[in-house]
Amino acid sequence: MGNLRAIIGLGNPGARYARTRHNTGFIAVDFLASHYGANLVAGKGRFVFGKADICGREVFFVKPTTFVNESGVAVLDFLDYFKLSCEDMLVILDDMALPLGALRLKMAGSDGGHNGLASVIYHLETENFPRLRVGIGKPGIPWIDYVLSNFTEEEEKKLMETVESLPDVIENIVLKGYDYAMTVFNRREREAE
Repeated sequence: MGNLRAIIGLGNPGARYARTRHNTGFIAVDFLASHYGANLVAGKGRFVFGKADICGREVFFVKPTTFVNESGVAVLDFLDYFKLSCEDMLVILDDMALPLGALRLKMAGSDGGHNGLASVIYHLETENFPRLRVGIGKPGIPWIDYVLSNFTEEEEKKLMETVESLPDVIENIVLKGYDYAMTVFNRREREAE
């Protein structure tokens, strides 16, 4: 069994950033919360959250209200308030090293140059927590401009195809555990590249 209790998406708050590449984590959490019928409300800290039943388990959906580079502050607020550990969460974030729409599920590791993930690692004082990286493709412009730019219509369509496949990933984690999910979904993405 997976230990999944919370799905936390990384991104920037506000309408200006809503459809940018750096908000892939927010886009994923918004979709999952809607899919499972969870309404996001303000939490007792720098986050919004909702919860729903996934295959018999109560799971939280969480979005920091800090900017992405301070994500760790909000993640720590959430974990402390609900008395959860970093092993109970799955962080979803964008990744420029992966092709658009590719998924890579990992149980631990470095920040890979992602400032939001670096903040989470810093504030939790560990790299040992699950994360799901969603590919946004390689930039042809300076990376900061790239991650803060909106997806094109065609790119967003491809991204949403991936996002709409996430309930399958999440339910496999809940029912069969992370090892099984990594074997199935990481292999599937490698075969598609």
